[in-house]
Amino acid sequence: MKAARQPDRVSRPVATARRPARLNHVFAALSDPIRRAIIAQLAGGACSVSRLGASFAVSAPAISKHLAVLERSGLIVRWKVGRVHFCSLVADPLARAGAWIQQHQVFWERQFDALAGYLDRGGSHVQSATAEPERIGIKLQRTFRASPERVFRAWTQPTALREWWCPPGWVAGKINFDLRVGGTYSIAMSRAGSAGSGVSVRGQFLEVRPPERLVYTWRWEGAFAEMPETLVTLELRGSDHETLLTLHHDNFADPGLRQQHRSGWMAACDRLDRLVTPPAVLPDRAAAL
Repeated sequence: MKAARQPDRVSRPVATARRPARLNHVFAALSDPIRRAIIAQLAGGACSVSRLGASFAVSAPAISKHLAVLERSGLIVRWKVGRVHFCSLVADPLARAGAWIQQHQVFWERQFDALAGYLDRGGSHVQSATAEPERIGIKLQRTFRASPERVFRAWTQPTALREWWCPPGWVAGKINFDLRVGGTYSIAMSRAGSAGSGVSVRGQFLEVRPPERLVYTWRWEGAFAEMPETLVTLELRGSDHETLLTLHHDNFADPGLRQQHRSGWMAACDRLDRLVTPPAVLPDRAAAL
């Protein structure tokens, strides 16, 4: 009698020719919180349907229906080995949905920046040729399924910062935090495997009110030499199980640098979310953890 093949050794199904998933179907599939949580869990790798369903307080038939919606949208593929059903994430539809969002985000950011500049000048169409460069900023809001205290600690403790601060391909170096008004901080990082000196960001804390508010200056060393000192304001509001983070990063003189930092903060918040939020937990189940 042949031994059963282990699930982690099962070959993935061979992709068959099919029409690309329509964005309407992708966004419709992502409109449900359970399906979004399934996508988040599958981001860590393929798994069996039974193991996937165990993470949710819904019936097996309900999970099967959610998986069917995700499969029709092209977001996942499913296959069977013996009596066990498996599924895995398909990255392309998510990438195209993200590109669509990014395209429209950039357009509206430019429109709102232009409107803000117009209003700041009092509605005048005339601008002095000797005027100071217009300063622009970033405002981001993100909800985490964690308490403000947990998010604040992850933002200000060197051990936690090492887990989420650096983008892929970079590693954290020396991190110093003197978390008090007038205290300073520095966060160094370098490319993985590189012998170079790397880069760092450093500044001074202007306001420290755990776990509600943090204000500090921001200056690069080893990168963005033309960028002036900027200001970061972090505000946290929420309960034991959810936090609304509002981040302002102000005093940019160059729209390109502003956009680079906006993209960087968005990606950093994604990494922070994976650190502070238990995987595959729905909002109505957070209290049970």
